[in-house]
Amino acid sequence: MIIAFSDPCDNTLWCTMMGGPQEGGRVEVRTLLHVSEVMKTFPAPGGRLSVLRGVSFSLPEGSFASIVGPSGCGKTTLMKILAGIMPLDSGEIRLGDEAMNTRGRVAYMPQSDTLLPWRNALDNALLPSQIEHRPRAAAIKEARDLFSRFGLSGFERLFPAEMSGGMKQRLALMRTFLSHRDILLLDEPLGALDALTRAHLQDWLLSVWCEMRKTILL
Repeated sequence: MIIAFSDPCDNTLWCTMMGGPQEGGRVEVRTLLHVSEVMKTFPAPGGRLSVLRGVSFSLPEGSFASIVGPSGCGKTTLMKILAGIMPLDSGEIRLGDEAMNTRGRVAYMPQSDTLLPWRNALDNALLPSQIEHRPRAAAIKEARDLFSRFGLSGFERLFPAEMSGGMKQRLALMRTFLSHRDILLLDEPLGALDALTRAHLQDWLLSVWCEMRKTILL
């Protein structure tokens, strides 16, 4: 498993705890997430299967990082641990300077879009604000502003069954952005799409990141 840090806005790649390339050289930025010696095993015939062994990395604030590895190497397991869905066996996860339970501090978008079929696009986007009891009027205004930026303007009243695969993935990603979490965990968000749609949305995702500079682990 390799975790690569990049600045796709200028096609550079780095694997340090420094910020992206800046005019006049690199400048240090705050390390938002620090993972140290994380271990995870699962029961298996004859003993236990080691899925994660000594995983360590730091994620700079505002960075775009990708977990690269073959199927079954533990990418989804690591995502679930970071999201607080699954416990780790040993190791430490820190957010900023604090040892943490990540649940509530990160937003996790699984491989499927997980949209609620009985809600239209706008109501699906409003779900994080409703869970947190934010004022509805302000949440609707924020969501409507993002519909245009996410290429979904005019489709607010469509239900998931009426949307294409690419539209549903953009909506699910927008809902993740609207959660207002420190880190966005995107678990192969485009993996279920056809090659042409996936290539288009990869470019689109990079453009959204370049504009909004959220901290993303993909």
